[in-house]
Amino acid sequence: MSDMQIIYTQEAQQDVMQIADYHLRMVSPESAEYAVSRLLEHIEKLAEFPRMGEEHPDERLRTAGFRKLVHDSHIVIYRIEHDKTVIIERIVWASSDYPELLMQ
Repeated sequence: MSDMQIIYTQEAQQDVMQIADYHLRMVSPESAEYAVSRLLEHIEKLAEFPRMGEEHPDERLRTAGFRKLVHDSHIVIYRIEHDKTVIIERIVWASSDYPELLMQ
């Protein structure tokens, strides 16, 4: 199978920027760069292994086709479209009530 295309929604792009901003404010520019690069490298693996994240345990999200990939203290919520594209919907703190966020 050839690598799939990865697309980030606008919300997911904003999530990445917020993660970088958090590390920039709380730790250092180096930490922001490191945290974001590790996160994006992990997400890029979905191009080759799109089902490496588990089906989402929340029944509503699973029924809607969402999967989740855990990365450190974040959860990458994504779906696979037409076996050609991985769409990164959101990147959220693991401790947040993100199922409600996604179902709005």
